[in-house]
Amino acid sequence: MSIPDPLEDVDWLEKQIEESRKSNIDVEGLLNKQHMQYEAAKMRFKERFPKKAKWLDRQLEKAAEGAQLREEGRSEFVRI
Repeated sequence: MSIPDPLEDVDWLEKQIEESRKSNIDVEGLLNKQHMQYEAAKMRFKERFPKKAKWLDRQLEKAAEGAQLREEGRSEFVRI
């Protein structure tokens, strides 16, 4: 209640974009680091549990499908 709602502030989006630019955060670098950590963790799992490699791939595939369905549902809800 002490700060305006984004709907009440017509310049809200521009302010958010400007703050993001000023932050100097390397988004691509962070994403690459996260991807490398993900791949390393997956490789460690497969090396430690080789018989479960296919199981892990299926589980990750299911998780990705679930996330995609969730986002499709959110997008449809917003669209409607």
